[in-house]
Amino acid sequence: MSINPSGRCHCGCGGLAPLASSSWARRGYIAGEPMRYIPGHNARGRKAPIVICSVEECDIPSIARGWCSVHYASWHKHGDPLKGKRRFPSMLDRFWEKVEIMGSRECWPWLSAVNQDGYGLFRTKSYGPMTGAHRIMWMLVNGEIPIGLSVLHHCDNPPCVNPDHLFLGTQQDNIQDMMDKGRHVKAGHKRKVAT
Repeated sequence: MSINPSGRCHCGCGGLAPLASSSWARRGYIAGEPMRYIPGHNARGRKAPIVICSVEECDIPSIARGWCSVHYASWHKHGDPLKGKRRFPSMLDRFWEKVEIMGSRECWPWLSAVNQDGYGLFRTKSYGPMTGAHRIMWMLVNGEIPIGLSVLHHCDNPPCVNPDHLFLGTQQDNIQDMMDKGRHVKAGHKRKVAT
């Protein structure tokens, strides 16, 4: 029985693999039958591109059959990649579980990771960069943020993600807002801490 009945190279290039000149039992080659690869086309030393799991809402790199390790294991065990107990929460579910929703006039504190300035951080994808939680909130409620604009707080509370407390403005608007509210630090002076 031939190891390569189609005669095509297994690397995916579509070329015809050469015929084996002699039999090599350990590799499964039979003299006169097509080899697995065109010489030099085997996958050794080449890095394959990262392919994301084909299951919707899953952004983990795939390992086999187009699925991540979790969905592949579920398919292997149950015959279906979506069966099993483990489900991935959607990005929206993950976001909202980190928000403490208060009254519409109160601040809604971010309950998860914050940066050194106190602004909430959120990762929209498992392997993506961290983004400001207030920016994510703005995009969920109002759509994309135009280039050159920032999401600013009326309440001056960095972990707040209440959409009623957010507005768009330029960096100059942000600086002017800071100056108007007396939150700037003059050269040579330490920042005043509220007590």
